[in-house]
Amino acid sequence: MHHLERYYSGNENWIVFSKLYEAYKDIEKVQGLARKFNDDLILASVIYGRIGDEYYLTWIENKIPALDHLTPLDCNNDISLINRLKEMLMRMP
Repeated sequence: MHHLERYYSGNENWIVFSKLYEAYKDIEKVQGLARKFNDDLILASVIYGRIGDEYYLTWIENKIPALDHLTPLDCNNDISLINRLKEMLMRMP
């Protein structure tokens, strides 16, 4: 188990990181993705930007080893798991 939430870099770092993906927030697909993540447009923008247009919908439903075999959608309603997801996104090459 990775439990990346233990190593979460914090909201300030997340905000700085997420600004790299701000341009995606006006895309209709990103707004639809945000609805799947409790209307979190920032998280949706980062997912869309990191994963890409062709794969993001499939990716959010796949079990990810770095998320301890949860799907990104499984992380949705728990702040600790959201932090796990955010930390994983920030660590992705």
